[in-house]
Amino acid sequence: MTEAIVLRGKIQSYSVRREAANFFFTQTDQRALGMVAIGAAMVGASGPAMGTAISASEMEEEADHVEFSLDGKPVSGWVWRSPFAEGDEVEVVAEREGDRYAAVAITRPADRMIAMYPHLSRGRWSHFLNSLKWWLWGMTIFSVVNTLFMGTIWALDGADLFSKKVGYFFVVVNLIVFALMLLPTIHLTWRYMHFVKAAETVFRALGWENAGRIDLNKTSKAGRQGNEPPEYGTYYFRY
Repeated sequence: MTEAIVLRGKIQSYSVRREAANFFFTQTDQRALGMVAIGAAMVGASGPAMGTAISASEMEEEADHVEFSLDGKPVSGWVWRSPFAEGDEVEVVAEREGDRYAAVAITRPADRMIAMYPHLSRGRWSHFLNSLKWWLWGMTIFSVVNTLFMGTIWALDGADLFSKKVGYFFVVVNLIVFALMLLPTIHLTWRYMHFVKAAETVFRALGWENAGRIDLNKTSKAGRQGNEPPEYGTYYFRY
């Protein structure tokens, strides 16, 4: 984001449409993920290869494109899912584009609801911790399955030469997959920094403290009520 502007007022002439668009990956990202998928397939890691290939091919995501006016100011933008309606009193964090305003986040102070541009929800420290958590989970599951399989072979067949070679093979595969999963994790963590920085700009524009430690996914789900729709806590949040 460049300069963030906060607009306040009542939504008028509100329209929303659900559309698919590419919010995240560039062609360079697609090529990088494709190469990782090929590398994983070459060492026999078909599961990670398939998941990476899917990520490389399915780049478009669905989101809500909203348009409305706020005290005569034309506003439009993308949010994951819009819980807003005609007549809502809102605050909009936006960038000015000529005579229009591009919304990056929309809040409804009455119930502390916020909807943001796709992939905006965390500050940098929360983002780093979330990436580390998922990488550790993925590697732990793979390592446990690999170790159990290798241990079963040794237990059934004895520690003969063949079993040792098989064991060494799976150790090597484990190390290769470790590297293959670490590289895309670092790459994607870095690629998300554009969104993280934009999210922090929004948080600061709204006057929130400790912008780098904010995790709207976590705080929204922690305060989830039984009657909340499934979109809440994933596509829009409460602050």
